[in-house]
Amino acid sequence: MNHQDVFDEFIRMAQSERQDKFLKFNERTSCLQPMVMALRADIARRTMTKMSFDQIRRTLEQKSPNDSQKYQNALNYVATNWPSWNRGVMVMPQIGTQSQLQHRLGVPPKVPPRPPTISGVVPIGWKYESFDPVKQSWTHALTMAEFLPPLDKSETTRINESLLRAKYAVELARDILIKISGWSTPLNPNQQAYVDYFGSYDRQRFKLVLDNFKILVFAFQVGPKIIDLRNTDYGKTCYAACFRANLRGNTNGSLSLTGKVDMFLGRAFLKSRGGSYTSSTDATVGTLVHEFAHGAINAVDAPPVITNTAPWRWQLTPNLVTTHDEYGASPDNGIQASTEADDKALATFNADIAIRNADNYGQFASTMLRREGK
Repeated sequence: MNHQDVFDEFIRMAQSERQDKFLKFNERTSCLQPMVMALRADIARRTMTKMSFDQIRRTLEQKSPNDSQKYQNALNYVATNWPSWNRGVMVMPQIGTQSQLQHRLGVPPKVPPRPPTISGVVPIGWKYESFDPVKQSWTHALTMAEFLPPLDKSETTRINESLLRAKYAVELARDILIKISGWSTPLNPNQQAYVDYFGSYDRQRFKLVLDNFKILVFAFQVGPKIIDLRNTDYGKTCYAACFRANLRGNTNGSLSLTGKVDMFLGRAFLKSRGGSYTSSTDATVGTLVHEFAHGAINAVDAPPVITNTAPWRWQLTPNLVTTHDEYGASPDNGIQASTEADDKALATFNADIAIRNADNYGQFASTMLRREGK
């Protein structure tokens, strides 16, 4: 087959099946990523697969924009919607050679995905999920030239260790709060730590903070689903992220969890590839607890408080409707209380919003971990 024959054949194959599905892909949602990831799952053919797709990518760059888009649409359709994937072998021409690359794209739907690691290191306490352009339609795959390979041994070890240490941190925070049986003057270290991050003692607020840490413990015990967005435009610069969700449940009068936290993994979480990994930083633990607070207890990102002039005031006015789901949230997500000093100032200025701010939970947990020398 020559290059034009390859284009025409894939377009014909895509259009021969569900026409409506083929047409639904537009310029922003079309990409080569789903098929690339499917082919890369076959480790033995990884080199051949990469060579083949590099040739396709170069060919795409030489075609007119309209032809390139049609070919991307066709590949995306075949990779995500081909009804007969699990009934045989698809033949993918290897452009520029006499041979053809054969690969069974389809797998039985209930077969679990291959662990995204090597050398026997697998996710511990979390489930891996690759980027899905349909589920995560709010971001888009990078070009093949920008792709990172699957998680390696060191990176998987880092995620395992970081989650385990963050789990220990929220358990420690919960236990410290449980030990506070009353309030005295002067405050003991545990009481002072609570006041530093969640404001003056109020019975109702204290109970809510303790319950929230119990939910966070449940969330880390169950483990998150980590969605790998490193090869997307969002994940290229992101550290980690969670959509806000309330997983608080009640079973026979006791607190319970109603689901798993979905956490999006970006490149900044794994800044260096290769080498060895020893232990996570306090900042990593604090960030994980911060994100779990979004994903499990519906915490918000509150704005900072300006403290260098009197009277203290908001840098940006948050949502002040106490019955609103966004109560306490900053109107600009990029401007938020996310440092130790910010969180302590917030606790002093407005304790009701401090107990809703995700970073106050992260800072409190990492501070308790550091205090214990763990």
